[in-house]
Amino acid sequence: MPAAEQYLKPEVIRTVARLDLRARFIVEGFLSGLHASPYHGFSVEFSEHRRYSQGDDLKDIDWQVYARTDRFYVKKYQAETNISGYLVMDLSESMDYTFRQQLTKFDYSVCLAAALAYLMIHQQDPVGLVTFDEKIRNCLPPRSRRTQLGNILAVLSKL
Repeated sequence: MPAAEQYLKPEVIRTVARLDLRARFIVEGFLSGLHASPYHGFSVEFSEHRRYSQGDDLKDIDWQVYARTDRFYVKKYQAETNISGYLVMDLSESMDYTFRQQLTKFDYSVCLAAALAYLMIHQQDPVGLVTFDEKIRNCLPPRSRRTQLGNILAVLSKL
């Protein structure tokens, strides 16, 4: 069985490094990061204006909008968060299927898991790995440290 490092070749890394894995939906997270959050907060990403309400901080008033409209509006900003993810791999016998004598479904899943783990860690998003067949075989909790890629590749190479 090929080692997981075989799937994370330099040409794969170059291709994956150009991609951004951004959530296409709003996510909830606790750390500042790449993904939009449903929570408004302080950041550089402007979200919208809303009418001033009593109790709003005066420093948030957009005085340029006030000069144009003669009404008080407050700037709102979109907070950005990290997204935590698990890579879940099926290890059942169905993964031995091969189409046209190419790689098996299992081989493709190892390659994809290695590439996605690299991409998520490169973006500083925590990533974990779960492998299963009839029951869970391995479970690495999500981490965003660079050493996590080595941990994931070590598990993949032992499958």
